[in-house]
Amino acid sequence: MSKRRCIEKIFLGIIIVLIISLVFIVSNSTRNKRDLQVRNDVYSIEREKIEGVQEAYNVTINYPQFDSTDKADIDIDRVNALIKDAAFSMYGKTSVDAIVVLEEELQDSHSFEGSLIDYDILQLEKDYISMVFTIDYCVGGPSYMHQYPVTIDIKKGEYIYFNDSVDLNEVLKVLRSGSFEVYAGTYSEFTDEDAHGQDAISRFAETFEEQISKSIMKGSFDRFSSQNIGIDEQYIYIFFPLEEGISFHGYYILCVPRNLLD
Repeated sequence: MSKRRCIEKIFLGIIIVLIISLVFIVSNSTRNKRDLQVRNDVYSIEREKIEGVQEAYNVTINYPQFDSTDKADIDIDRVNALIKDAAFSMYGKTSVDAIVVLEEELQDSHSFEGSLIDYDILQLEKDYISMVFTIDYCVGGPSYMHQYPVTIDIKKGEYIYFNDSVDLNEVLKVLRSGSFEVYAGTYSEFTDEDAHGQDAISRFAETFEEQISKSIMKGSFDRFSSQNIGIDEQYIYIFFPLEEGISFHGYYILCVPRNLLD
């Protein structure tokens, strides 16, 4: 065999190896992306209003669910159940309990309700999914709005709470410095600038510290717990109830920059 022909075969072999490697990388990347894909599921229950006979009843709940995965270390059914329980937490301790309640209410022709529950995904990584749920609720009088963050450890199949991942003293230090953004809680008469006034900052820090000490991390999901957090690349999202005066719907969600936390 000539030297030139030998070189050509070696070169061809290298090309084949590179092509196989590229196919493997793309295939593996596609599989990983598939493993992390979520779909939007919708639960909806409704009844039309009939004048003098029955009231209108309409509940729609949107929530993300993971598609099936080949990864043996992920209990995808458990993760999906945790997400669903959090989405339905307005109506029951679990989504199963909540659906029973909703279906029973539907049978009562005098019950009236109109609510929409939706969500925004803050971050989806191989280890966790983080989101904020929003409730728009109306029972005939003034409408009610509530938001709450949820973060789930995908591999462990459990909620990630504030005490699991953040140091309280570091967060309080950032809050007292005013180095935070407001995700939810301000309204037209109380602006973001007002939320960074010294009186408001002091209330935020004091209230959050108090709520963290009261919040329990065991049992069913509690949408009012300050242990619930959101996470993305930039921020830790903290939640705390705040009645009286400076919160239109009675709570705040503040964004604490992660690069300021040791």
